Amino acid sequence: MKVILVLFLPFLLFSSDIKQEIANSLKIVSYQSELNIGILYTIASIESNFNPYIISFVTSDIDLLKKLENGFKDTKYNFKYSKYGKKQYLANISSVSEKAMIKIADFFWDMDFNIDFGIMQISKQNLTKSETKYIFNPLYNISKSSSILTSCNEKYKDLKNVIECYNKGFVKKNKYNYYAKFQHNYNKFFGVKK
Repeated sequence: MKVILVLFLPFLLFSSDIKQEIANSLKIVSYQSELNIGILYTIASIESNFNPYIISFVTSDIDLLKKLENGFKDTKYNFKYSKYGKKQYLANISSVSEKAMIKIADFFWDMDFNIDFGIMQISKQNLTKSETKYIFNPLYNISKSSSILTSCNEKYKDLKNVIECYNKGFVKKNKYNYYAKFQHNYNKFFGVKK
């Protein structure tokens, strides 16, 4: 019982309807894709803490971030940023409204940086602009994530490289820091993977 409570603690941030939709979407996609639900759950936790209405991007332009911070004050959006490496920042924009997120995603789409969308933080590189109207839907988003994981699995086969591929794409990996984070979180949620 304790494990189940800890697993679904992040869902407390959202309404019961969206929490249920996310949980059902994880189950449906796991079943349809034959991916371990623990893997999907762990990635969703790492990427967005189960937030369906979020976009993120990395930039080194602190002036842009300050302008956005000021511009988002007293709006229906929550904007925050934090250090990400030596010279970059990770910016997050979220809302409690799917419609609001679709609007802001369309606005940011043409910016000159990569944007990640929704629960499992689907990269702009894996989408078309027309998909922004669907990407905040949990089932659509998690299904898209499973497609990326499946593509990674077809190329690499071993879990370590598949998980790194989900985060970094098909480029050659020198570090496995994302997999280490994944493994730590998976073990915390589900126990040591045998």
